[in-house]
Amino acid sequence: MPARPWTVLLVCTGNICRSPMAELVAAAAVRSALGEQLADAATLMHSAGVAGWAGEPMDPRAAAVLTARGLDPGAFRARRLTEDLVRGADLVLCAAREHRFAVVAAVPGALRRAFTIREFGRGALPALAREARAPSAPAPPPPAVGGPAGAGRDDAARVAAALRSLGAAVAADLLAQRTGGAVPVPPASDDDITDPLAAGLAEFEACAEMISQALFEPLRALCLAALGAAGPPSPTAASAAGAAPASRTGQAATGQPG
Repeated sequence: MPARPWTVLLVCTGNICRSPMAELVAAAAVRSALGEQLADAATLMHSAGVAGWAGEPMDPRAAAVLTARGLDPGAFRARRLTEDLVRGADLVLCAAREHRFAVVAAVPGALRRAFTIREFGRGALPALAREARAPSAPAPPPPAVGGPAGAGRDDAARVAAALRSLGAAVAADLLAQRTGGAVPVPPASDDDITDPLAAGLAEFEACAEMISQALFEPLRALCLAALGAAGPPSPTAASAAGAAPASRTGQAATGQPG
């Protein structure tokens, strides 16, 4: 059986602007750390909207901004948030507090794993450092899933399990920071990513940059830490390791400005 992937759900209002941009940036971050094959086998980055415009493509301005960053938004279609999507997610990252509230109202048990994107961006790296698992040196080439089917599944299962454990530790740290009272609760303006839907291309570019700043390095560090925690890849997979993949556009899929 395939490994259950470590699943991150990105949430906004209509699922045509903020959360799909976050989905593709998150996927690029994970692939930059794990390699395309292992990332696709061990992780799932997807998105939904609390009032999702089901079946609609990404807003053309969001798509243009992502394309300029080497990402391919062409296959994306919006969907509406459901309780099953929340229950199936190991981590739920929301564009704004209102979306986090909606997620927790629908599934109260999600309180321990639902955060805003910017809240995650502020706290994930310090949380990893406190876990003493953040990588301090360049990682070896990422293991690729290949060779005998069992070897690939084993690698994916070990990495997914490591990500689940590390992700839960980071989430517990973030929740403690929010509820422990050691630091003042930040204003909503520090947590929310403003909806650019009624604005212009410049606002979409600013939105994508804010998302990238919050997600890319923390997710990449989390994946590199999970690689270390999972142990060495199977010999067949290790021999197939390669450089970071290119996106379907042929550019480096980093989610960073080109």
